[in-house]
Amino acid sequence: MASHMSYALRLAMIFHETRRLEGGTLPINIGAPLSAASLQTFQTDIAQALRRITMALAAEANHTLDEAFVWPRRVRV
Repeated sequence: MASHMSYALRLAMIFHETRRLEGGTLPINIGAPLSAASLQTFQTDIAQALRRITMALAAEANHTLDEAFVWPRRVRV
């Protein structure tokens, strides 16, 4: 997990992967639209709720819906 060691390396890898995939096919899943009313039910932590909904769209079920990335202390966000 080189991207967890350095923020600069993480950014460099994003550009590398984008360039590598350029011109190829990228499969995506698009879910149903969310209504404003349904978003108001997530008043406490909307970001976590949206992440769970997004992760549930994945074709592979080898992930944890509650898994969240935690930035290292040395990286300011």
